[in-house]
Amino acid sequence: MTDRPYWLGAGVIIFGLVWLYQAMSLPQFVQYQGLGAGFIVTLVGGILVLLGLLLTWQIWRGEKFEAQEGEDVDVAQAASWPALIWTFAGVAVPIAIMPYAGFPITAAIGFALVARGFGSRRVVIDLALGLVIGLACFFGFSALGVNLGDFLPIAGIEWKL
Repeated sequence: MTDRPYWLGAGVIIFGLVWLYQAMSLPQFVQYQGLGAGFIVTLVGGILVLLGLLLTWQIWRGEKFEAQEGEDVDVAQAASWPALIWTFAGVAVPIAIMPYAGFPITAAIGFALVARGFGSRRVVIDLALGLVIGLACFFGFSALGVNLGDFLPIAGIEWKL
C-alpha cells in the first residue's frame, strides 16, 4: 500500500467534473449580456479539473504534503467538531430557508452561524452585521439587474428596481 494520497487529486478532479456537468444545463452565452451564467461555472470546473491533474502529478512525483505551521496554530491539536458543525450549519441552513426567508435574512442567519463556528459569541451583533451585508448584496445586485429572489417571500414582500 502506498502512502501517497491519490484520492485527494481524484477528489478535486471529480469535483471539477461535477461543476462541468452542471454547467451544461446553464447558458454559456446570451445575446443581451454576452457571457451567460454557465460560462463562469464552466471556467471554474475546468480550472478545478486542471488543478486536480496538477495535484495528482505532484503526488505521483513524490511531493510530501505536511501540515504547515502558522501563527497561533497548533497542528498537533485535534479538529474542533463543534466549530465544524456550526460552520456546516452556516452553509446548510440557508439552503433550506432561502425560499421562505429571502436573501437578506438568510444571509444574516448564515453569517451568524459561520461566525459562531469561528468562535464568536455575539449572536445579536453577528445577525445585525450579516443582515447589513445581506441587504447591501441584495440591493446592489438588484441595481445591477440580478434577481436574488423575493425580499421577504414569507410575508409576500417583493423588491423590484
